[in-house]
Amino acid sequence: MAKVVIVQPYIPAYRVPLFVELAKRLASRGHKLVIAAGQPDRTQLERGDATHVNGVEEATLRTRSLKAGPLRVRFSSAAHVWKSADAVIVELSASSLDSYRALATRGIPVGVWGHVGAYVKEDSWLVAMLKRWQVRHADHVLAYTEGGATTAVQLGADPSNVTALNNTIDVRGLQRAVERQRTIPEANARATLGVGPGPVFAMIGGLDESKRIDLVVAALDRLWQTSSNVQLVVGGHGELEDLFAPARLRGQVKMLGYVDDERKAMIARVAIALVNPGRVGLIAVESMVLGLPLVTTSGTRHAPEYEYLAPGISAVEIAPDASELASVMQRMTQESEQTDGLRRALSARASDFSIEAMAAAMDEAIEDLLSGDDARKQQRG
Repeated sequence: MAKVVIVQPYIPAYRVPLFVELAKRLASRGHKLVIAAGQPDRTQLERGDATHVNGVEEATLRTRSLKAGPLRVRFSSAAHVWKSADAVIVELSASSLDSYRALATRGIPVGVWGHVGAYVKEDSWLVAMLKRWQVRHADHVLAYTEGGATTAVQLGADPSNVTALNNTIDVRGLQRAVERQRTIPEANARATLGVGPGPVFAMIGGLDESKRIDLVVAALDRLWQTSSNVQLVVGGHGELEDLFAPARLRGQVKMLGYVDDERKAMIARVAIALVNPGRVGLIAVESMVLGLPLVTTSGTRHAPEYEYLAPGISAVEIAPDASELASVMQRMTQESEQTDGLRRALSARASDFSIEAMAAAMDEAIEDLLSGDDARKQQRG
């Protein structure tokens, strides 16, 4: 029986289905998965999503961080967990000392996983150099997306030791909710959500600066000035949610707070599209299941999952301008044929990004680590 350790800063709720599915696959071959994780830092704690994985062994880590030049580096007690492991997977992160320590440990095959590329922000020369070192010294690179896998090869990884995971979340419950709502009159969903007749758009997720709430609010102002009857439902919380107050008082916006799968499915029943002019990440996967095209902006540093969408085919990409956003929203209320085409393109790819497929890809990469010959394991250093 092999022991496989995955080291995490903390365990976010959205990763639980992946770890459960992966543990099941490993157990079917007699292997054991251990998640070695610390406690969330202050920023992570504010998300409120730290949890545990029932049925999967966990090792609680003591974690610390310190400022080292331009980086805030993190380190933990993970080494005592992986010293008895047959394979370990660590973050591909310039600021994780655990990752360097694992990669420098001889005799244990090491995988790194993460974005690989510089997506949400540009890497400094130091960060780029450190990430390149990690990629080149890993026995296997598990990139979130195909773009990250391509970048790993460009950085010097052997293509045969690179896996594109197609990073995703578990949308099985959401899919069931969407199918259930399709059998219920649209009027019921409108009544529950508190929206009246007329075109509806939606915004789902954290309401922070990265989502460009300012553009949405300014677009709503312009729509109001033209006497448009467009409404926006907002599902989520965040430090900038008060910016919607004027539009809410005008009756343009309905603030729903946190929305579960059933509420998201209701939104899909009444909405034309998702408005997300800022960073797009895993909402790309949910947009496919919901059948709601994303309206976003060019030039934004999106997360890797934006690669799953194709502007003009399964998403709408516009200039980061409030007037343009207002115009596109108004136009989409009148161009149902084009919007239907976007919906069809989204639905066609919805099954491509399942949690089962991601776990299968990760399992295959782990099998490669476990079956690697001793000569390959000794090449790092």
